[in-house]
Amino acid sequence: MRGGTLVGVGILLIALLGLAVWQVGLSGGQSPAPSLPSSNGPQNIATVPQDALLTAITGKVGGEKTGFCKDAEMLQILETKYKLKINVSKSGSIAMLRGDTAGLDFLWPGSRSNVEMFHGKSLRVEDIFNTPIVVYSRAPVVDALMQPIALSDAPGAPKEPIVEKEGDTYYVRDFARLVALTEAKVPWSRLGLARLTGSVKIFSTDPSESNSGNAFAGLLANTLGGGEVVQGAEIDPILPRMKAIFGRMGRLETSSSTLFDAYLGQGMGAFPLIIGYESQLVELTFERPADFEAIKREVRILYPRPTTWSSHPIICLTEGGTRFAEALKDPQIQKIAWERHGFRVGLATESTPSATLREIGFAPTIDAVLQMPANDVMTKILESLSGR
Repeated sequence: MRGGTLVGVGILLIALLGLAVWQVGLSGGQSPAPSLPSSNGPQNIATVPQDALLTAITGKVGGEKTGFCKDAEMLQILETKYKLKINVSKSGSIAMLRGDTAGLDFLWPGSRSNVEMFHGKSLRVEDIFNTPIVVYSRAPVVDALMQPIALSDAPGAPKEPIVEKEGDTYYVRDFARLVALTEAKVPWSRLGLARLTGSVKIFSTDPSESNSGNAFAGLLANTLGGGEVVQGAEIDPILPRMKAIFGRMGRLETSSSTLFDAYLGQGMGAFPLIIGYESQLVELTFERPADFEAIKREVRILYPRPTTWSSHPIICLTEGGTRFAEALKDPQIQKIAWERHGFRVGLATESTPSATLREIGFAPTIDAVLQMPANDVMTKILESLSGR
């Protein structure tokens, strides 16, 4: 039995040796190439040089997102986890959609309605962040607007407050009434603010360049149209009124961040009321913690009833842009976007605002909302206002 077993083992070894020689012959005398890991399966990228994996991408973003795009922790996550390095330049939302896209991987304007103005080729368009349009003011102005106000000097003219406070949040209780104050050219002195010159105005960015101005134009059109989304020829009799309101603002900034900085730096005498994004105050509070008490004391964020949303869609022009859009869905990145930069990102913002956000008047939910007018109406509006 033992001899037979040895013979059997010998035959098996000879067979295996013959099979190996046959395989070498088929491969031309070379050893078979090692198999590569499947692109669909897990890959160990730790041993690959980091420089070989890092992809640099370039894009244009609305000014309200520049702080987020420079966030050190967010950039670190992009590089280490998604192997992306972003280079962004600030641009007005409307301007970027009408400009040259050569060499760009993505565009990141401030509203879904803006996307209809883009006529280039894209691989994908996706809404990632959201933020409502708000009014920024100062404490003395808001205190005055909370008092009963008449739209005219006529005897018996009804008096109603423009602003009301619910909990820690200030609301423009009837946005149409605030707009009526501007149309009636009610002087600030009638509101008890004699040190402010001129009449009540709301300042915004240029609607033909920047999304916040564009969104305000849409909201203004709906407000002047009776509180419903303006359609078709309904806009025609409204356009002269809009042109007059925008004309009284004087020179308009082309970026939301530029206007917000001017509002902070030049004081309420220059900018008693401006249109901006909710996210800007959250970001300011995060970036300047030493000024928190002064911000809480002087700055007021007012939520118009109704307001409109800015959805901040990302337009992916290349595969690199698409990878960036996917990376923005990362829970860590969305947490940073919400807590440090004020962008509402779906379920991540359904929880109760932090104590800090409550102290600066952040609204827990946005309930009173009007949609933007359709593209044909907004085109008419922009054409009219561009020649104001």
